[in-house]
Amino acid sequence: MSKVVKEDDIDFAKAFEESMKEVHSGEIMKGIVAGISNGNIIIDLGFKSDGIMPFSEYSDEPGADPEKELKVGQEIEAYVVRVNDGEGNVLLSRRKVEGMQMWDEIDKWIEEKKPVTAKVVKDVGAGLLANKNGIKIFIPASQIAEKNAVLSDYVGNNIVVRLLEVDKEKRKVIGSEKAIIKEERDAREAEIWNTIKEGQELKGTVRKIEKFGAFVDIGGVDGLIHISELSWGRIKSPSDVLSVGQVVDTYVISIDKENKKISLGYKKAEDNPWFEIEKNYKVDDVVEVKIERLVPFGAFAELKPGLEGLIHISNISNKRIGTPAEVLKVGQYVNAKILEIDPEKKKIELSTKALEEQTIEA
Repeated sequence: MSKVVKEDDIDFAKAFEESMKEVHSGEIMKGIVAGISNGNIIIDLGFKSDGIMPFSEYSDEPGADPEKELKVGQEIEAYVVRVNDGEGNVLLSRRKVEGMQMWDEIDKWIEEKKPVTAKVVKDVGAGLLANKNGIKIFIPASQIAEKNAVLSDYVGNNIVVRLLEVDKEKRKVIGSEKAIIKEERDAREAEIWNTIKEGQELKGTVRKIEKFGAFVDIGGVDGLIHISELSWGRIKSPSDVLSVGQVVDTYVISIDKENKKISLGYKKAEDNPWFEIEKNYKVDDVVEVKIERLVPFGAFAELKPGLEGLIHISNISNKRIGTPAEVLKVGQYVNAKILEIDPEKKKIELSTKALEEQTIEA
């Protein structure tokens, strides 16, 4: 018995075929995440074939992870790269969608001075080529923050830049890492000038050493430690005390905001050899001293670094002498008796003759 086919019978195969969406390369479509596995995102586009999006086409955003960010059943927007990837699937890219959307955002980013993080993909000799959501950003070598940088070392790493120039017709973007660093430095500098106070204790890094002192970076601004502030003792050069790159504890002596100058201190009051001098030395004490300088009226002798006393020519010897050099020489160590201590005038009077007299009396 033959089946009677009515005119209103539905050709389900034909209806199904007609219900399928048309998919064309270069268009943006919405689909539903059907699965995530083996480095691919499977997307149901309502087309006869599934859409395949490799993880590499998911996003250029640092740290983007489709396995953590996507769930089955979630809607996603994607760009159709090819209708047939060679295996009958539709090749998709969300990264290109981000790039197309970014062109609309670029002017806003420039106006708002928004930092842009991009991945460096190539060293082109004259600079670096970075990728931000499918858009290439050229960073000239002159706009790299580090002087004499090895450009090849940047390839494969992220870089934060400020967009300087955009030509949408030629699809060219120029960025600068140096501009970002300068803005950060300017912000730190402004903060320091707004908050710094005399007497404030600060940590800093020695940036440069000159004959007259050391320049110290205190967080975006340089301060100067004059050579006279480096040690209580005599030093020939700031490099006798500090070295470039050394982290030091300093304190603010004075501030000149108009001329952008900060004077810093390094030596501490408690390290001053005159600090509580009378607790450490007393009149009639016998001390070993080093002859530092000879002058017509006597000899200056060092008790300890930064602490000198005078042996007057009349207190050098029992013998009559015309000059201190007849008995003493620079660099010589001798024993001397303390005759007087004057903390206010920072004077110590010494005598080697007094010890000779003691020896004679004995």
